[in-house]
Amino acid sequence: MARAKKSPKRAQTMSATLRQEILSQGLSLYRISKESGVSYPALHRFVVHEQAIAMPALDKLCGYLGLRLMPTDREKAARQEQPRREHKR
Repeated sequence: MARAKKSPKRAQTMSATLRQEILSQGLSLYRISKESGVSYPALHRFVVHEQAIAMPALDKLCGYLGLRLMPTDREKAARQEQPRREHKR
Protein backbone atom coordinates (compact mmCIF):
# COMPACT_ATOMS: atom_id res chain seq x y z
CA MET A 1 0.00 0.00 0.00
CA ALA A 2 1.44 3.36 -1.02
CA ARG A 3 1.70 6.15 1.48
CA ALA A 4 -0.04 9.41 0.80
CA LYS A 5 2.31 12.30 0.21
CA LYS A 6 2.37 14.87 2.96
CA SER A 7 1.54 18.32 1.77
CA PRO A 8 4.15 20.96 2.58
CA LYS A 9 3.50 22.73 5.83
CA ARG A 10 2.01 26.17 5.20
CA ALA A 11 3.38 29.07 7.09
CA GLN A 12 1.08 30.76 9.54
CA THR A 13 -0.59 33.85 8.09
CA MET A 14 0.51 37.31 9.19
CA SER A 15 -2.92 37.90 10.72
CA ALA A 16 -2.75 34.70 12.75
CA THR A 17 0.79 35.54 13.89
CA LEU A 18 -0.29 39.02 14.96
CA ARG A 19 -3.35 37.67 16.82
CA GLN A 20 -1.13 35.14 18.61
CA GLU A 21 1.33 37.88 19.59
CA ILE A 22 -1.47 40.13 20.90
CA LEU A 23 -2.93 37.33 23.01
CA SER A 24 0.50 36.29 24.33
CA GLN A 25 1.02 39.76 25.87
CA GLY A 26 -1.18 38.89 28.84
CA LEU A 27 -2.78 42.35 28.58
CA SER A 28 -6.40 43.24 28.02
CA LEU A 29 -7.45 44.30 24.56
CA TYR A 30 -8.59 47.57 26.13
CA ARG A 31 -5.10 48.28 27.43
CA ILE A 32 -3.44 47.34 24.14
CA SER A 33 -5.95 49.57 22.38
CA LYS A 34 -5.21 52.56 24.61
CA GLU A 35 -1.43 52.12 24.51
CA SER A 36 -1.17 51.40 20.77
CA GLY A 37 -3.66 53.99 19.56
CA VAL A 38 -5.83 51.40 17.76
CA SER A 39 -9.55 51.72 18.45
CA TYR A 40 -10.92 49.07 20.79
CA PRO A 41 -13.74 48.02 18.41
CA ALA A 42 -11.29 47.48 15.53
CA LEU A 43 -8.89 45.53 17.76
CA HIS A 44 -11.71 43.41 19.21
CA ARG A 45 -13.09 42.58 15.74
CA PHE A 46 -9.61 41.61 14.57
CA VAL A 47 -8.68 39.41 17.53
CA VAL A 48 -12.01 37.89 18.60
CA HIS A 49 -13.96 37.74 15.35
CA GLU A 50 -10.93 37.30 13.05
CA GLN A 51 -11.98 40.17 10.80
CA ALA A 52 -9.56 42.21 8.74
CA ILE A 53 -7.82 45.24 10.19
CA ALA A 54 -6.86 48.44 8.38
CA MET A 55 -3.22 48.97 7.43
CA PRO A 56 -2.77 52.07 9.65
CA ALA A 57 -4.01 50.04 12.63
CA LEU A 58 -1.73 47.17 11.64
CA ASP A 59 1.21 49.57 11.56
CA LYS A 60 0.35 50.87 15.04
CA LEU A 61 -0.02 47.37 16.48
CA CYS A 62 3.26 46.16 15.00
CA GLY A 63 5.01 49.27 16.32
CA TYR A 64 3.52 48.76 19.77
CA LEU A 65 4.46 45.07 19.84
CA GLY A 66 7.91 45.63 18.33
CA LEU A 67 7.21 43.49 15.26
CA ARG A 68 8.71 43.88 11.79
CA LEU A 69 7.77 42.25 8.51
CA MET A 70 10.76 40.29 7.21
CA PRO A 71 11.08 38.09 4.11
CA THR A 72 11.74 34.41 4.67
CA ASP A 73 15.02 32.84 3.56
CA ARG A 74 13.19 31.22 0.63
CA GLU A 75 11.83 34.61 -0.50
CA LYS A 76 15.30 36.16 -0.26
CA ALA A 77 16.77 33.37 -2.39
CA ALA A 78 14.02 33.72 -5.01
CA ARG A 79 14.63 37.47 -5.27
CA GLN A 80 18.34 36.96 -5.79
CA GLU A 81 17.66 34.57 -8.67
CA GLN A 82 15.35 37.00 -10.49
CA PRO A 83 16.90 39.52 -12.88
CA ARG A 84 16.49 43.12 -11.81
CA ARG A 85 13.87 45.12 -13.64
CA GLU A 86 14.64 48.56 -14.89
CA HIS A 87 12.12 51.23 -13.98
CA LYS A 88 10.75 53.29 -16.84
CA ARG A 89 10.63 57.01 -16.30
